[in-house]
Amino acid sequence: MVVRDFALDRRVPGGPPVPGIASGIGVSFGGDGTTAGAVLALYNREPKRFDDDVEFVQAVATVLGLAMERGAIQDSMRTARDFAESIVDTVREALLVLDAGLVVAAASQAYYRMFSTTAEATLGRPLAELVDGMLRDVALDGRLKAMITAGSTIEELEIDAGQDAEGRRALQINARPLSRSDRPLILLGIEDVTERNRARKALDAAKALAEQASAGKTRFLAAASHDLRQPVQAAVLFHHLLSTQDLPPASAKLLSSLGNTLAALHSMLEEILHVSRLDAGVVDVRMKPFRLRRLIDRLVEDFGPLAHAAGLSLRSVDTGVTVRSDPKLLGRILQNLLANAVKYTDSGRILIGCRHVRGAVRIQVWDTGRGIPEGQLKAIFEEFHQVGNFARDRRQGLGLGLSIVDRLALLLHHPIGVRSRPGRGSVFEIVVPVTDDAEALEDAATEPDLDGTGRRVLVIDDDPVVLDSIRQYLERHRFDVFAAADREAALMLILPQRPPHLVIADYRLVGEETGADVIRYLRTAFGIAVPGIILTGDTSPERIREASRSGFSLLHKPITPQDLAVAVRGALTDDGIGT
Repeated sequence: MVVRDFALDRRVPGGPPVPGIASGIGVSFGGDGTTAGAVLALYNREPKRFDDDVEFVQAVATVLGLAMERGAIQDSMRTARDFAESIVDTVREALLVLDAGLVVAAASQAYYRMFSTTAEATLGRPLAELVDGMLRDVALDGRLKAMITAGSTIEELEIDAGQDAEGRRALQINARPLSRSDRPLILLGIEDVTERNRARKALDAAKALAEQASAGKTRFLAAASHDLRQPVQAAVLFHHLLSTQDLPPASAKLLSSLGNTLAALHSMLEEILHVSRLDAGVVDVRMKPFRLRRLIDRLVEDFGPLAHAAGLSLRSVDTGVTVRSDPKLLGRILQNLLANAVKYTDSGRILIGCRHVRGAVRIQVWDTGRGIPEGQLKAIFEEFHQVGNFARDRRQGLGLGLSIVDRLALLLHHPIGVRSRPGRGSVFEIVVPVTDDAEALEDAATEPDLDGTGRRVLVIDDDPVVLDSIRQYLERHRFDVFAAADREAALMLILPQRPPHLVIADYRLVGEETGADVIRYLRTAFGIAVPGIILTGDTSPERIREASRSGFSLLHKPITPQDLAVAVRGALTDDGIGT
């Protein structure tokens, strides 16, 4: 503003800022023209070279304005730097900025805290000299220097950082070049991973210990199962032989009780076997179409007497649906669900039926039993878990039934589910795809008649009781039986004779030889493919896989008379060996 005469200029009605002033010059040097200030030139009379003075005042204001702008920029830069440093200081990872000589140009507060050091002991010092040489590492030094020229990065490099009271310390390094036109810089991140590594090692050790314990449990169960299966096998066949005799009522009742005991023991051993077969990966899945009604009717027929003895009503809802699944494995799943329903239902009823969904059917087993607390609905599918069996009543089994259900359903790709209300009951279901295949297969008869007249069978088992029980069972069906405890005895018995029509051999014989080895030797000796059946009491996954690879029919002890009859009948069909 230029005021040549304050007395006449209406823009300044208040008059001059200082009394006695006649004229004046005012030039603002603020960024917005009002807030920063102005340069004033005041006169008691108008100067002769007024216009020159105006230009001078304007030049002074311009210089002051530029100075003010530069100061504002510097203030902004300081504010931005302070803001960036505050962000860096919140980062947990310790940070260093290094120059091309690996000398520290800057450090974060996290670095000072991590190593309990100060800026005076850090800034301007080589990396290798920091914190008593803790960061001195030949490989790290080489890679950092290479970054200057190559522009590469370092990702999660661990270096040894010496020893503390609990052992070796470890630091993890990350580094990358910083973009700077005047000089190359490196941003170095440091994280102390000592505790993380120690926790991981402790976890690995605990996992290894748990796996060792699990393997020990598996070996113990396999050994115990094998040793139990031998006498149970003999007991099952002897019981069957006795049941065919005419016995006094009192003896028949005792025999019936013995049968129930053997059935419970057999069921527990079968549970262990199923888990072992699943672990071994030798469960064959044979999907085919079949009518579901036939399977459900058979299950109701099998479990009807058990339910009736427990005071329960068991019924099914009729269905005409055809499903696609493995009938044997699906039958095992439903069998376990029904067995659980009978075990855990004290009174009331059990119902098995189907509900149709799109492209599938839900096979459901309902009961009015004790129910399952919501917090245990997942745990019930774990091995050895039982609801409410705190006394470990072995009449309720081993707690493997639902674990087997879960694993078989996963193998078949059939989703399973459960709903329950404590005190009201439960419903288990499995979803099975339906099919329109008209050629649904019906189950074959489960116990064919055996007539061994004129048939020679060689039986090899190193357990004399098992050997005698199988011999008596086959002789009852009129087979000519040669029984031996080992390979040498078997060869002495059979080689002078004509080839046997069938060899039944225990898989594990004395020494390293197996029953499969003996059958192969006899095939070579006689020059014909002698049929063979392998028996095994082993339940370890390794042994099961090994026996399954033998190429012969495989039966797991204890075998029922029905299973043995089916296997013998199947092996003797079209054997091509004369009498």
